[in-house]
Amino acid sequence: MGELKARDDLTLIPELGRAKRDVMSSEIATTAELAAIDIQPFIKGKKTVFPGIGPATLIKFSNRAKLIKSDNPQPYFKSPFEFPIHKTELFFDIEVDPMRDLCYLHGFIERHNGDISSEKFVYFFAEDTSPNAEKAAFHAAYEYMQKHLPMCHLLLF
Repeated sequence: MGELKARDDLTLIPELGRAKRDVMSSEIATTAELAAIDIQPFIKGKKTVFPGIGPATLIKFSNRAKLIKSDNPQPYFKSPFEFPIHKTELFFDIEVDPMRDLCYLHGFIERHNGDISSEKFVYFFAEDTSPNAEKAAFHAAYEYMQKHLPMCHLLLF
């Protein structure tokens, strides 16, 4: 991996393997080059100048290269997105102890009608570190979600 990073190899881009890199390498040799160039000259109608790489794939690789090379990469939507509107929203979070391979807390913020003042914290806590306690906490959280679904919007974070 160190050698690939040192060469700024195109295969550092997810889904861009050696075969695609080799097809592109005569025109675009590095991730930095792909991030910096205008890719439109490489697109010819429904094809690109790179055999086996279509326009949508080339655009995807270009966008990923820009994220990789960015000093401050940010997520972005590929199409417009709107959250569905529901009277009840559940914001779900879990807490784990990776040293003990334990999920000890399933927590929810429950909000009604988009009103922040209606928010309340509901949690299900494993009372000890046993598998049975972890299972009981998960089961209680699952039952809580089932009680609210499908009449709510569930956000995971």
